[in-house]
Amino acid sequence: MPDPITLIVEVLVAGAKLVGEEVVSQAVIDAWNGLKKLIGSKYESNPNVGASLQILGTKPDSTDIQEAVEKALREAGVDYDEEIRAKTNELRIRLEQENLMPRIVYQAKVEGSGSVAQGKGAIAAGAGGIAVGGNVHGNVTTGEKSGQS
Repeated sequence: MPDPITLIVEVLVAGAKLVGEEVVSQAVIDAWNGLKKLIGSKYESNPNVGASLQILGTKPDSTDIQEAVEKALREAGVDYDEEIRAKTNELRIRLEQENLMPRIVYQAKVEGSGSVAQGKGAIAAGAGGIAVGGNVHGNVTTGEKSGQS
């Protein structure tokens, strides 16, 4: 899965390309406008964020503009904002549901005795390993204690 900023930019670009087209539902338009508005309101004190988002809306195909948006969002620390990440995911899902954006696909190759975990919340342990999740408190003992058989 792409890092949060790359995903935000990809979703913003996809939305910007589609807004105004007849094939887009009002739900997609509302989600796109909501994400832009949220980012703009939270980072209005950062002129680079606002300016780059405004230009992106008019030139979404420009890789220079996409890179400027990505740089501005990274510098502003947008990738740590859970509310923006949630809104981005909401728009991504809407775009995927309407087949307007490719679904995220995971692919991996394992050689030897390793393991792979992919996707949100995935956990893996290699050969002979133990995967522990959740809130673990206290001691965790694996295998036999020394001196016992």
